[in-house]
Amino acid sequence: AGVLSYTRTRGGHLESDLKAERTLTIQQLETMVEEFVSVEMGMMIQNLMLMTQALGLGGFPHWAAHPYGWFNTLGFQMQPVRASRYFNMPLPLRWLAGIFHKDPVIPVVTGLTLASGPVIAPYCPPNFPDMATAVRAVADQKWGPTGIFREGASNSAWKDPGKIAGAAPTISQKALDATIAYCDYVYRHYRRFPAYPMPLRTLLGFQVNHLDLEFYDRFYPPGVLSESQRNHFNEWHQPAKMPDRTSWPSTKHQSHGQSQDHDHKNNLDPGITHL
Repeated sequence: AGVLSYTRTRGGHLESDLKAERTLTIQQLETMVEEFVSVEMGMMIQNLMLMTQALGLGGFPHWAAHPYGWFNTLGFQMQPVRASRYFNMPLPLRWLAGIFHKDPVIPVVTGLTLASGPVIAPYCPPNFPDMATAVRAVADQKWGPTGIFREGASNSAWKDPGKIAGAAPTISQKALDATIAYCDYVYRHYRRFPAYPMPLRTLLGFQVNHLDLEFYDRFYPPGVLSESQRNHFNEWHQPAKMPDRTSWPSTKHQSHGQSQDHDHKNNLDPGITHL
């Protein structure tokens, strides 16, 4: 897959002996990456569930693995691609599919761009001119001057971020070159990157909503709902109570201190806190 010249049999550093069990197919590699990042999704959904409990709301995860439905609904940019090209069909089969009108268009997500600029941009064309540029951009995000393993470490919670960043070795040039060769091969051979899944993918969604207390009182035993859930509307959606301005101290500093003494829950803007 584009890295033959980097294998040990050619004087390189990559293992190519199948008996060593250190080789993967493209599909195996991409499946492993998808499974690995799915773990983070589970942790995020757990945090969302804990947050909804703390706020007194209801919430639940549900299936969201449609390849493009969610992205299309949420306003992501989509690129129309013929199915014959997406599945990398041989030219004769593409030709036949077109003749018999069996070559539907598949929307492929390319990212999310708002008026303020790009928000989510996969590291592949059309967001980058080629895969070499995309790979170098990833490396720069990690090991560049302001990367997360360099100056960017100062934004972390480490007590001595400089020491931590200094212990992170820079990626070797041969590893960078081999990565570029592999990614470039995939893009040229399959005419997209990655080869099998979409550049962005949804697996699970999480929905947050207010609870119907009467429903739970009628169909569930006592104790199912927490006190924060039963008191949600009283805690978060009461009209804002403005303090008596005539009682405010005259100085700006004292006024600020006085405002800190008010109940912050009663001073929240209902339009902002309403979820």
